[in-house]
Amino acid sequence: MNRLTTPWGEFGLTRFPELPRDTLRAWDTADEYLLRHLAGADSDTGPTDLSGTVVVLGDRWGALTTALAVRRLDQLRVEPLVQITDSYLTQRATRANLRRGGADTEAVRLRSVRDTPPDRIDVLLIRVPKSLALLEDQLHRLAPAVHPGTVVIGTGRVTEIHTSTLRLFEQILGPVRTSLAVRKARLIFCEPAAGRTRTTSPWPHSYALPDGLGAVSGRTVVNHAGIFCAERLDIGTRFLLRHLPRRHGPEHVVDLGCGNGVIGTAAALENPAARVTFVDESFSAVASAEATFRKN
Repeated sequence: MNRLTTPWGEFGLTRFPELPRDTLRAWDTADEYLLRHLAGADSDTGPTDLSGTVVVLGDRWGALTTALAVRRLDQLRVEPLVQITDSYLTQRATRANLRRGGADTEAVRLRSVRDTPPDRIDVLLIRVPKSLALLEDQLHRLAPAVHPGTVVIGTGRVTEIHTSTLRLFEQILGPVRTSLAVRKARLIFCEPAAGRTRTTSPWPHSYALPDGLGAVSGRTVVNHAGIFCAERLDIGTRFLLRHLPRRHGPEHVVDLGCGNGVIGTAAALENPAARVTFVDESFSAVASAEATFRKN
């Protein structure tokens, strides 16, 4: 187990599943940079007020959520701390890290990206995701809860923050500026614009499949933001669809790592007597698979 050192103390953190010989850390320099800034260690403005409703979007393994939960233990009255993630494994890791850190787990709300967001957000902390589409979708979903006084800070490795990333913040929330890079990490500061017209998320996307794909030829697939190959089928899936075995009678088919669920849906169409289970660690993937299955 590795230990994260923050201005508020040290925390033993692990990923999930926890593997004894796993040397990968549950945080990186982007998490450290954000926590130092919030504590006022790297800021001329002092520590950030964390007594309001704090939302942590995209926390990789719960490092940010755990440190913030422990920090808020000595505050007499605080609003909810909410973690929003697309990863089931992140939620499992966060629960374990919260217990290990001695945090009040009842004071932390673990939500998926498909759940209804809070009505009001006072501090929005964003670990920039690898998927630009997921960032776009979540900014749209959270924007109605953001007010002109909301503190919005994003963090990520310099290789994860691009002009397109900053453009999304500006288009959906308001003007942005970035920090200097520290240990290959950077912060994004966004000032929510008052009176900005809110637009809805363009996700999910749907498209019709081409011919030559067996039972799903011409069928519609549904893709929520962040799904692999959300605009079109990848070559491996197309190849597999053309070679799915044709079976009949009762059986249990598991679509493991289901994505948009097109493989499991094809199996169900080929064999109506089969029971199909869609499995993925992404909440958006499971939602996409369900939507694709119901559509067909």
